[in-house]
Amino acid sequence: MLGDSDSLKQGSHVVAMGNPQGLEFSVVEGVVSARRDFEVAEMIQLAMPVEPGNSGGPLLDLQARVHGILTLKSAVTRNLGFAMPINTLKPLLEKPIPYRWKNG
Repeated sequence: MLGDSDSLKQGSHVVAMGNPQGLEFSVVEGVVSARRDFEVAEMIQLAMPVEPGNSGGPLLDLQARVHGILTLKSAVTRNLGFAMPINTLKPLLEKPIPYRWKNG
């Protein structure tokens, strides 16, 4: 079930799911640290280890509602990651942009 990422506040407990370093079905708990504006969009800043392989995985609240998609990890520190808010992505779910693969 999709949540309302605008309702996710600083200090909210969250869970991330993914396959870090190929370790399938891994779960990690953390908190929302802040909201940060990047050139592309606003992101949810997380105090939790986000590793390669977590990208694309869901960011869930404790009621299992999806509030974001894990997107970035810090290259500087272990316990800093970012997620794209699900409200930013909802328009794409409602009306996907078609993509055609080209041969050759």
